[in-house]
Amino acid sequence: MNNYGARYPIGQGLQQISSYQIKAALQESGWSLPCQVQSVSDDGLFVTVSIAVNNLSELFANITIPIMESQYVRLPIQKGDVGVARKADVSLYPISGQRDGSPNFGQDGNYEALLAFEPISTKGSKNGISGFPASSDINSTWIYGPDGVVLQDLKVDENGHQLVNGKITISSSGVTVQDITTSGATQTVNMIATIANNQIQLKDKDGNCVATINKTSSGGITLAVGNNNITVNASQASLTFGSSNVTVNGSGVSITGTLTINGQPYTAHTHLAGTLVSPSGPVTGTTGGKV
Repeated sequence: MNNYGARYPIGQGLQQISSYQIKAALQESGWSLPCQVQSVSDDGLFVTVSIAVNNLSELFANITIPIMESQYVRLPIQKGDVGVARKADVSLYPISGQRDGSPNFGQDGNYEALLAFEPISTKGSKNGISGFPASSDINSTWIYGPDGVVLQDLKVDENGHQLVNGKITISSSGVTVQDITTSGATQTVNMIATIANNQIQLKDKDGNCVATINKTSSGGITLAVGNNNITVNASQASLTFGSSNVTVNGSGVSITGTLTINGQPYTAHTHLAGTLVSPSGPVTGTTGGKV
């Protein structure tokens, strides 16, 4: 029990007063605390977190704070992710777009206004927290997300229009590359290339398939355009157009269909009359040229 009537030396009293004032100031200014994500806003810019400190988890209700990230690299933060609720010295409400105006330098009555979520790495699975997937190459930049990865250029013009020229999407459906033209608020996809299931497919701006490249069972590829295709593998090359086919391999050239030379079907060609000389000896001469 404290003895408030007791007298202390002035030095000890000043030390206790200073210690109390320092602790009070620290508590008043707040802390940076470990936390875990409970939910993510629909726009992906804010998270609701719970404070992961034993003697503080009951004191603090779940708080919603902005994510510390650049607009140029958006993080697909998920429920259960961990991090640190970092404290700023003034309110972050205005700079994070939650309120108008500018903050005043001084204490904010809402501790939530001072915090932002910063992700932190974690290994293993402890305390109900899932660790990071093991990286196969710690010297490479590893980018992934539950629904995939999107890489694109983007520039916002003076009218607020988002100008995009190309986009690459990696997802469970495959890899898609888009060539895009932007005019004002209108974006037009000129060509789409999709790589999936051992196939490359090219589509025009209307979504029509214009060409397909398939991997063949013999280890080659087939380029198909409509009903026409070219197949190449280690042993031969084949061109098929409708019912006609040309196959080239080590044995020679095989042609199915009508072979036309200089506008003349090969099977219908004729020869000019030739001449005979020296009837008493061997027959010599020419058969004439093709007609």
